[in-house]
Amino acid sequence: KEASYNSESAIIAGNAALYGATDGKAFFGGIAAERFAVRNSGATAVCEGVGDHGCEYMTRGTVIVLGQMGQNFAAGMSGGVAYVLDLEEKLCNASGVHLEKIEEEEDKTLLKNLISEHAQLTGSKVANDLLQKWSDALKRFTKVFPKEYKKALLALKEKEKAVTEVPKVVEPEAPKPRARTGTLDMEDVGGKPVSVQNPEKKKGFHEYERKAMPYRDHKDRVLDWEEVYASQTKKSQQWHNWMQTQTARCMDCGTPTCHSPNQGGGGCPLGNRIPTWNQLVHEGEWKRALERLLDTNNFPEFTGTTCPAPCEEACVLGINEKPVAIKTTELAIIEYGFSKGWIKTQPP
Repeated sequence: KEASYNSESAIIAGNAALYGATDGKAFFGGIAAERFAVRNSGATAVCEGVGDHGCEYMTRGTVIVLGQMGQNFAAGMSGGVAYVLDLEEKLCNASGVHLEKIEEEEDKTLLKNLISEHAQLTGSKVANDLLQKWSDALKRFTKVFPKEYKKALLALKEKEKAVTEVPKVVEPEAPKPRARTGTLDMEDVGGKPVSVQNPEKKKGFHEYERKAMPYRDHKDRVLDWEEVYASQTKKSQQWHNWMQTQTARCMDCGTPTCHSPNQGGGGCPLGNRIPTWNQLVHEGEWKRALERLLDTNNFPEFTGTTCPAPCEEACVLGINEKPVAIKTTELAIIEYGFSKGWIKTQPP
């Protein structure tokens, strides 16, 4: 049955549609309400209008808006791209994004393909009208491009360009790592080390690079029920060097934001004394580190593997470098405790 109203003037999707979407495509033959595609991290969507706070905190994906939009659009948007028809700049939170004309062929092709798909799947009159006068329609679109995301993409292109250029035949010089106390691992030559003997904590975050515990290859993990992490042998000196180096990166902040929840959404909800047990691991005081961890967390063997690590998100070092590998340290402490027999059952 034919509706008595224009679909592009009606709200078809409620608040927070596509919240946290990670993949796929969605085509809405009408308006999406408030907080559309908030925290979108990979989905592609086309709609014919959005309410307030559209694309807020978006990190990946593509969103096309073929109509009116509410206020505070793109607030906190750090990745992905949005294309808006007849964008009103005053309604866009432009503090972290560039507002650009559609000039790149890649953008033109993407827009036309997605709008054509939208017209085909929804029968959208708006989309069909735009496609009939496409050259004029392109001039009405604005690309909403996060500043840091654009900067990262440009750097990547420059890097790829440098790789594809024919290099001059020059005898390569041996890498010259900076002078440091301690012995470098082979994997560290040519950059900041991730593991040294007797690491110094005074400038640890300047001297050492982050290295968290890696995952085992998924092709191997599906064949067994073992841990997903590729942990090293607990008895090896290399493992101890690695953990002491990683905990040396903890800056011992005057007011650490990692160990308690904060307004930004980060911080440990359990109140783990993270700087304290980081310091104890760095000093080799594993049993005391375990005691401090168990003071606030009675199941670190679980949080050390499954927690999304809001503590690392809140790490002050993460402002301009990779954050401290807190989750890795937590898991290492409890696993070391089990290996030493320090964990005892406590029947109720």
